[in-house]
Amino acid sequence: MKKTFKKEKSKYILIILALVSLIIPAKLLAIGQVTEPIVVDNALRGQAIEKEMFLLNTEDMEVTFNLIAEGDITDWTTFYYPDDLTIPIENVSIFPKSRSTIIAKIEVPEDVANNTYQGFVSILNVPNIENGTEETSAVITQKVARQVSITVTDQEDVNVDVSIIPTTYDLSGRQPLEIRVIYYNQGNVIIRPDIQVKITQAGETKTNTFYSYPDDFAGVKPLSSLEIPSIEVPTSGLKTGKYTALVSILYKGQSIYEKSFDFSVLSSNKIIDINNPLVIGIIGIIIVLIIGTVLLIRKKLNRKIKEEDIEKNSQFK
Repeated sequence: MKKTFKKEKSKYILIILALVSLIIPAKLLAIGQVTEPIVVDNALRGQAIEKEMFLLNTEDMEVTFNLIAEGDITDWTTFYYPDDLTIPIENVSIFPKSRSTIIAKIEVPEDVANNTYQGFVSILNVPNIENGTEETSAVITQKVARQVSITVTDQEDVNVDVSIIPTTYDLSGRQPLEIRVIYYNQGNVIIRPDIQVKITQAGETKTNTFYSYPDDFAGVKPLSSLEIPSIEVPTSGLKTGKYTALVSILYKGQSIYEKSFDFSVLSSNKIIDINNPLVIGIIGIIIVLIIGTVLLIRKKLNRKIKEEDIEKNSQFK
């Protein structure tokens, strides 16, 4: 008898809740962020880890997000706008049907022990409730969390991937070999790599050029990417032909990454080849034409002067 009463009671409660949900409209804000875990396996003490948070507002109204860190990383984490990493923020407003990017900066303390630390970087919506309306709203607060796992170690890890991108593989007109360099630092230390470019032909070294990391550029931070200004390798001393460029990325004098590619120097790389018989013939013809033109002009000037003298003499007579 008691069991039957409990079942009936549960049924009535469900019916009442359903009726209340029809009478009181619920305002549910649809928010989101990329929730792929942030995993750092080899963080050093004192290291600053910067990660992008991609936030999304699918609602037809502006939404304000509170930015919070939880777990072991609560006191390690601050949030910033991407274009200003000096002023921390605690919340961000996103327009309707829009998205935004925020930087979560996690700074590992200098005195923390070797261990794996867990936590979350989360967004929490702050509903905008309109005042002065007779309508009663039940507002549901949402939170979307992104897991963080950081393993602190004493071991320095230098690990970098590099994009080496020549602007062209065919050079002409004394054109230098221009190379774009983009670093992807996958290690746990800030790096300022130097670059060495060796140009060879049939195994013989033709040029060997060294480029220091730009003084006015910040180093490449761990777990981040950075493109430095393009480097230009002179080719004016190279003859027409095919060559190989070996680009070495150096850290503390040691090569940590290498890539080679082939390129060509075209015949127009030389303005004038004085050993070419055709060029010599053309130069000769040009010289003859110039001399002939000068003599012709001079002859015409002399003739005009004589005519003017004759005319003057006839006037005096």
